[in-house]
This record gives sequence, structure tokens and C-alpha cells, in this order.
Amino acid sequence: MSIGNIVPPADPVLVDLLTGFVYDLPNEFVTGKDSLITLHGLAIHDYPVVILDRSWITVNQDVESSPSNPTNH
Repeated sequence: MSIGNIVPPADPVLVDLLTGFVYDLPNEFVTGKDSLITLHGLAIHDYPVVILDRSWITVNQDVESSPSNPTNH
């Protein structure tokens, strides 16, 4: 999936709005250039999620997560 006309986040995370889980999005999952971000190989649900820069959220726990290892922040 590609999303255009945005500024790609420097440190992207995916926030699952239903569970509250926050997922790191390592470089192999996200590429960005100019105003286009492309997501590779993400298994996401059929409900809204948010992709944003980590600096936009406050983390309640200092635990890292990845798409295969969710952490409730």
C-alpha cells in the first residue's frame, strides 16, 4: 500500500485503535520518499489504524514492540 501527499515519519509506529497496541515499523516494512510512504508486508486488520511518528505519542511503558510482537504502550 502506498500513501501520498504526506511527510513520511522519521520514526514510524502503527497504532491499533481497537487494542491500543503500538507497533514499531522497521525499515523493511516502511519506505518513504518525498511525500510518499509505502508499506510492505504488513498484516493489518480491517478496522482503522494510525501510522504516525513516535514523537507524536506518549509511551506509558519503555518496551519495544514490532508487528510480530505487540506491546501495549
